[in-house]
Amino acid sequence: MITWIQRVFQRHNKWLFSLLLIVIIVAFVLTITPAGSGLSQGEGKARQDNFFGVNLASESEVRALVLDAQVSTWFNTGNQVTQFNYLLDLALNRTALLALADEIGVPTPSESQLEEHIRANPKFANADGSFNSQSYEGFRESLRADTRFSEAMVHKAMIEDYRIQIVSEALAGPGYVQMKEAREMLLSEQTNWSVEVATLDYQSFEPEIEIEEEKLQEFYESNQTDYEEPPKAKATAIHFTIANFRDAAAEEQPDEATLVDYFQKNKARFDNQSNISTLGSEDEDEEKAEITFAEARAQVERAWIDEKAKTLAEAEAFSFTEQLYENSVAQSSPQMEELIRLTGAEKATLEPYAQNRRPAGTFIPLTGLNQIFNLPVGRYFTDALSNPDGASVLFLDGMIDARIPELTEVREKVEADYREILRKELFIAKGEEIQERIDTGLDTDQSFQELAEIDEMETAAFEDFTSKDPPSGFNRALLTQNENLEPGQISPMVFLQNKGHFVYLKNKELPDIPTDSSEIEDYAKSLAQSVLPANSYALVSEIVARERAKSNPEDENAANSGN
Repeated sequence: MITWIQRVFQRHNKWLFSLLLIVIIVAFVLTITPAGSGLSQGEGKARQDNFFGVNLASESEVRALVLDAQVSTWFNTGNQVTQFNYLLDLALNRTALLALADEIGVPTPSESQLEEHIRANPKFANADGSFNSQSYEGFRESLRADTRFSEAMVHKAMIEDYRIQIVSEALAGPGYVQMKEAREMLLSEQTNWSVEVATLDYQSFEPEIEIEEEKLQEFYESNQTDYEEPPKAKATAIHFTIANFRDAAAEEQPDEATLVDYFQKNKARFDNQSNISTLGSEDEDEEKAEITFAEARAQVERAWIDEKAKTLAEAEAFSFTEQLYENSVAQSSPQMEELIRLTGAEKATLEPYAQNRRPAGTFIPLTGLNQIFNLPVGRYFTDALSNPDGASVLFLDGMIDARIPELTEVREKVEADYREILRKELFIAKGEEIQERIDTGLDTDQSFQELAEIDEMETAAFEDFTSKDPPSGFNRALLTQNENLEPGQISPMVFLQNKGHFVYLKNKELPDIPTDSSEIEDYAKSLAQSVLPANSYALVSEIVARERAKSNPEDENAANSGN
């Protein structure tokens, strides 16, 4: 996206950099101000985990931040990211950048600027880079189908992203790479390599390992947190199933036109069902005729009724939660039991489960199950949770605290982990022995391949390639080994993808690039642009860390460790 306001910032952004510098310096000074200066909270006040005006001690405020980050990620990448820790980091960065935008007065975009911002999103681009309106409308349709988000939320996220982008570009700065550094990197990129690689298989490495009880106990005591059982929720599920609402859904009795339309929109579902019976038949290699509405009518009507029944189940579950809330129905009270009876819902006790772990025998999505861990104080029930069989509401019956089990309870896992560590240590020691033996053998004019075959290692040769264009079959992670070797030398063993790799450098040819070459200048400019996102990310991470340290003094040392 290139707008007038961005061009102004790019060409005349000295004031912006100055303001950002002032804001950042002030934020840093306030962070390290002694508690006695009067800038810290009084002892009598309730502790607030303040982060640029957001209370991170409030679950609802954190949830809102994370939801905004999720919307932004979906809009910009097309992926619905659900990993909470990733989204939380993104949410904190967004909040910090928006606070900077407010501080220096970055304006809200006009409608035309926002439209240009949307049109510039690669997610909605054709192959030639032009805006694809159908792709954008498809995104909006997906948005409408997801009850967690709304167009208003996405509109807010787009406005925030617009302002965030301006601040991020300014934080990144103009970028600079020294000519000497650029020449060295260009030389490395254009150097021509010839290597041989020997591979030692780790999977087949099965040394004799004896476990000493005393050492095992020491290992367990040093790594107890790895075996900690997380807190678990005890919950009861109130299920509103499709089966209980089929009769009510069937009363609507859809006409033929409605069923035909439903069939056309979901035709693939019925085609798949119709083809099951033909598998293994004599005609299975022949092209199968598409199923007609007449052939699938009974299936179509049943599917239509089930879909309507699911809608009714979800509506009943939502109404159920509303009544619990509005009438302040107490948990396990006669009133609650009567309410469950009247709705025809089914109760089921779930086995205790930890966050992000699905208990056996339930079809409730993980995002719904996790709601039980974020209920506001005083509330014991979740929202209505849609699932493949209708909808459910979860009741929190209690929590089981986290605990560290005794060694006897987890001995099998502890011993397996300890054995694996010893195995890797022995494998690394074997790699050191092999490197030393091959080094010695190369001095006696034995070939690398002959020496590698002694340990039954597989070998492969890769001739005349550059780091920019490595050959097929060569692991890019081994390129750094080339830099540290001279022709005729072998690298230490590198452990990658459950294999040990030894790189033998046969030859390298450096390009002839004069120090005053224009190619170096062009390469330096390209490098400078490539480091801009990293510059911005590093600064934002520092700002986030220092802001967090204000409400978390124990984190202050970590925030200042780089100074």
